[in-house]
This record gives sequence, structure tokens and C-alpha cells, in this order.
Amino acid sequence: GFNTFFSQSIQVYRGPAALMWGNGSGGVIHVNTFDPAENEGIQIHSFAGDHRSKRTDISVVKNITKGKLKYMLSTESTDGYREYASSQKIQMTVQQIQLFSEKWIRKHKIRYAGLLNSDNPGTLDLNTFNNDPFSARDLFVSRNAGKTTHDLLLAETLLWIDGRNEFSLYSNYGVRSVDNPLPFAYINLERNSGAFTGTYKRVTPSLFEWLVGIEVGYQRDSRLESTNDVGNPKNKILLHQDEKLWSVSGFKKVSKTTQIISFEAGIRGDYSQIQVENLLHEQEILPPIQKNSYITKKPYFTILPAISFDYQFPWFNLYTNFQSAFDNPTLSELSNLPLGGTGINTQLKPEQTFAIETGIRGVANKLNYDITFYHHFVSDILLPYQLNSDGEYFFANNGSAKLSGMELWIDYLNMSNEDFIFEQGISVSLTNSRFTSGEFNKANIPGIAPFQVHLRSKLTVKWLITELTAQYRSQTFANNENTQSRDSYYRTDIKFLFFKGKGFEQRYSKSESTDEFTYPISGHETKISMPKIEPFITISNITNQVFSEALSVNAASGRFYSPSMPRSIFIGLLLQLP
Repeated sequence: GFNTFFSQSIQVYRGPAALMWGNGSGGVIHVNTFDPAENEGIQIHSFAGDHRSKRTDISVVKNITKGKLKYMLSTESTDGYREYASSQKIQMTVQQIQLFSEKWIRKHKIRYAGLLNSDNPGTLDLNTFNNDPFSARDLFVSRNAGKTTHDLLLAETLLWIDGRNEFSLYSNYGVRSVDNPLPFAYINLERNSGAFTGTYKRVTPSLFEWLVGIEVGYQRDSRLESTNDVGNPKNKILLHQDEKLWSVSGFKKVSKTTQIISFEAGIRGDYSQIQVENLLHEQEILPPIQKNSYITKKPYFTILPAISFDYQFPWFNLYTNFQSAFDNPTLSELSNLPLGGTGINTQLKPEQTFAIETGIRGVANKLNYDITFYHHFVSDILLPYQLNSDGEYFFANNGSAKLSGMELWIDYLNMSNEDFIFEQGISVSLTNSRFTSGEFNKANIPGIAPFQVHLRSKLTVKWLITELTAQYRSQTFANNENTQSRDSYYRTDIKFLFFKGKGFEQRYSKSESTDEFTYPISGHETKISMPKIEPFITISNITNQVFSEALSVNAASGRFYSPSMPRSIFIGLLLQLP
């Protein structure tokens, strides 16, 4: 999963603000790993525990002329809590931000991420899951199923700020290599991709904010599929083709905020084209008539609008959003052909969503709260399926669907005593998701839990922080027919962190504009320049429940289930050096 140690801020964009990234309905999570306000120094975060698991994260921040330089290194390895489930990961990143003049800022990043020899034990049917949940499937072991990936990313950003005007240029180039031995084949993928984004933002004297931008993207996948010989590719080629994707997008957003009302509207246009070049003739296994054959997918074009309102009442805010999204099938989804052969699945259509959301948010004494009601209309919903339990996943459009429900979030914070700080958070989600047309009309959409609850309690008493988290998910269907499901489950984790100094001073920062204190969300903690060492202990799944947290939707032979981690203990420390 995502390594939160390196995150300095996490922002969620919904509605018109998310159109810059192309998804106004589902929203976008933006993670920033480099804060120019970070203090110079070294941070080391390391832990080890059950299943021979260990991880070390190192962050080094250095001041340079008119800027900062940051190095990040993360290594992780485990034998896995299932049979045949070991993996090793490594990530190295160099980031720099520098002020060239009073108006120009330059950022650049180089990142390498490697998933080294990650084993795949396969998913299980219900009988095996109930009787031997941590076992691996024999065929996956005998074929050395797993994955190895190498990713290199180069990114450059130029930012120009002049009063009410802001202009940015962002570009990146990425290279990816994937070796993926599976029971049915050995898949090798070599990817080259790049993107360029330019935006201009202006705030007018009337406090209207305008943002316009353009984005150009390119991706080329060289896909080679051959028979799997005990984890090595054989000479028999099953698929060999180049897949190319071009996309051009333009977007515009306007917003205005007053003391009473905020308004935001945006629109985005996307054009993309996919082309496949059939290279099987180079292996001399196809008839000459197919030499140099091309299959071109009909271009995708769409217009996405979004609009939102936020009205300020004395004790709360009332907000309403109208949003849209357009999700094209990926190249991997298009290249999996149910009938075999080369090319792409020309039957797949984009999935489109229109959403309406309304709710209230506010602050009452020591409570923060947010309640949202939503209704999503989805057309050509795209879901995976499997024809046999040892085969690949294919994808199909399953008609239209509706998702409606409610999300509630409440956070209580009591910090009147600097030696005793208590926080209690709860989030609740109710979802009614159903197909509204096609073969599975009126059935529930698989993989979506109708009811979820997340609880979080955090208590700081002098030198000890205790954090307890719990989650509950209701019964969830595993296939389109709703004939099999995952049982409801709950999970509880606890963490103890020991530190020197008063928790009130180290874990919370005072606002400059008011006498109240602001809780540090997503890494916004007070920067401490003094050396410190903080040991911690984490106990995961303390009640040792056996459940399938993830579902392989529409898997063949009922193999939907993968067990979650059993009760596990991890011990580590956080070391900070100025």
C-alpha cells in the first residue's frame, strides 16, 4: 500500500477542482511528499515484526541556494502471512525545489520504484478459505506465479507567480518493465509514457478565480505473452503487439468565494486514440496476409461538466455538487481478448458517470462533522470476469447502474489539558448499488459493501500515545449474479507510541489567527528541530479474525477470496536528527 511516512500533505479534490485530473465524479487524491517548509535534517522510520517483515524509510532534507533538496529511500521485505507470498520492495526518490527569481520556481523529481520477486499464492474458493485460508494454490506455486516490476519516473515543474497571476508547466517521462509469470502464460510488458500539462490561473479584482489548462499524454506498451515454463518464458509466443495511446485534453474552471457563498464551475474535454500494431509476423508464426496489420480503435471524445455551490449558514455549510466522469478502458483491459488472438477488444466502451451530491458540514464546540447524500448514475459499467480459475481476467460493460447512499464523518477533539488529549473519530457509509439494465438488472453490484463503519480513538497521556482503530463491513456480493458473497467482518488494530516531551506541544500546532488549536491532519505536524527518538508497537488484527478483506470479483470456480493478515505484532522507532 501507500507509504504514509513520506506524505507531507494529502488533499482530496471533488467536482470542478478534480476536472484538472479528469475525474470530477470520483474525485482525486493528491499526495505531496515535499513541503518547502520542512526543516533540514534526517528522519529514519524502521520496524520489524511477524512474518519476517521489516521496513526502513529514510528521509534527508538539505538546504541549498534558494531552495531545498530531499532524498528518500524505502526498503521493505516480508515472507508473507500466506504460503508462497514473499516480496521485496525498494523505492528511491530525489526531489528539488529552487527559487530562480522572485517569480520563478523550479521543481524536479527522479524516482525509481522496484517490486522485486513478489510471489502470487492465488485466490481461494470458499471451502479452501474456510479450512485452510493461508494456503497457496499448487498450480501457482509450480508455475512460480508472481510479478517483478521496475519503474523510473522523471518529472519537471516550472511555476511562475506574479501577484494575481500564476502559470505552471509540468512534464514527466516514465519507463516501466513488468515480468509477470502466471499459470496460463508468462507476460512481459515494456512501457514508455509521457505527459505535459500547462495551466494558467488568474484572480480578478472582483475575486473571481479563473483556471485554464491543456494536457497531452502518450503511452506505448510493448506486450509479449508466451507460455510459462516454471517461471520462465518459453519460445512459443501467444501474443506480441505494440499498443499506442495518444490523448489531448483541455479544461477550464471558474470560482468565486464571498463571506456567504462559494461557487465553482468547470468543464473538460478529452480526446484519445488507441492503435495496435500486430508484430506476430516478426516471430514468423502468422500467415503472410497478416503482416503489418493494424487495428485502430475508434477515438474516444467526451465533454465533462461540473458545478458546485457552498452556502455559509451561521452554524454550518450547505453544499451541492453536480459532477461527471468518463473512464476509458485501460490498455491492459483492452488487450485481454475473450476469444484470443491479437489486437484489442473493440467491444469495450468507456464507463460514464453523472453524480449529484448534497450535504452539510460544520463545527460545533469540539465536534467537526460532515454528512453527504449522493446519487450516481453509471452507464456501461465496466467490471472484470474470468472464464476459468487458472486463466486471465477479461472485462465487459454490464449495462447501467445506480449508486445512492449516505456518508457521515464526525470527529471529536478534547485538548483542554496539555497532558491529556483525546480524539474520537467515526465514519459511516450506507450504499445501495444496483444494476438497472442488462443481464443482471436489479442485482447488487459486486465488491461494494452496503454498510461500513470506521472508528478511531487516540489518547495522549504525557509521554504515551495510544491509537485504536476498528472497521466493520457488511456482507458483500462477490459476483454479478449475487449467488456468492463475503461474510461481514470486523477488524481492530492498536498502536502505542512513546515519546519524550509533552504531547500537546509536539503533536499540535497553534493557529496564528485564532486562540484555538488546529489538529495536524495528513502530516501537518509541528516541525521539531531538536533530536528525538520515538519507539512504537503496533498490533494488527488484535482479535485474530479470519476474513477476506479483498474480493476477486467474478472470479471463476468461486475463487473470490484472499485472507487478511492474522494477528501480527510490529516493533519499530522513529528517529529524527537535525
